Amino acid sequence: MKISKLSTMLLAISLCISLTGCTSYLFENEGTEEPAVIERFSKEAEYIGENENLHNWEFRVEGVIMRFQVSLDLQPQVKKLKPGQKVQIDYAGPPNGDNEYHLEAVKFE
Repeated sequence: MKISKLSTMLLAISLCISLTGCTSYLFENEGTEEPAVIERFSKEAEYIGENENLHNWEFRVEGVIMRFQVSLDLQPQVKKLKPGQKVQIDYAGPPNGDNEYHLEAVKFE
């Protein structure tokens, strides 16, 4: 049985169309998740210290130890803190996959 080039092209085109339709049906909800809502907080906290193993900083906020990512430009300011020192922190959430919040500012006297 001899298949012409035209028949082969039509078969290939129809296969592509059907595959495209199937994949769009299977993955139609992909990428439509609700984006995370970023919340900002400003709270009094007690500095605990730097956790060098996890590369984050810890503060006690309302009795709960919380971990924070600290940007490179804010690290020198945070490194001046002493364990037990009371500060005002501004941070954003929700936390990332490592349960770390993003520290935005530290205010102390």
